[in-house]
Amino acid sequence: MNAKKFNPASGEKSKLVKKSKVETKKEIPVKFDTEGFFLAWGIGIVVSGIGILIIWATKTTPSGPSSSTAYSVSQRQVRLMPETTKEILAFILGGLFVLFGVFCLLMGLRIIFKYLRDKI
Repeated sequence: MNAKKFNPASGEKSKLVKKSKVETKKEIPVKFDTEGFFLAWGIGIVVSGIGILIIWATKTTPSGPSSSTAYSVSQRQVRLMPETTKEILAFILGGLFVLFGVFCLLMGLRIIFKYLRDKI
């Protein structure tokens, strides 16, 4: 066997020959994310509805004490707050619910547009 050994002192560089492989990319079929779409739209519709209900209830309830006499601790704490503060907090909460619902609906639209973009 006449194997030639590499000698680092000689200054020669070892040459590695690499064969190029041609890899074909497999076409992955684009699938529509139905679970994500229905989840985003379902949460968006429900949360927006709850937010609209909170805002509507805040604006239409009459001011003043109710006829209920048995109050829990949390109900007593809420009654200590001024009416305007409660209304403002409830309105902000309803607005945040509506904004999150709109965000979820937009995410559902994003899924549709992403599918259409990848399909073409």
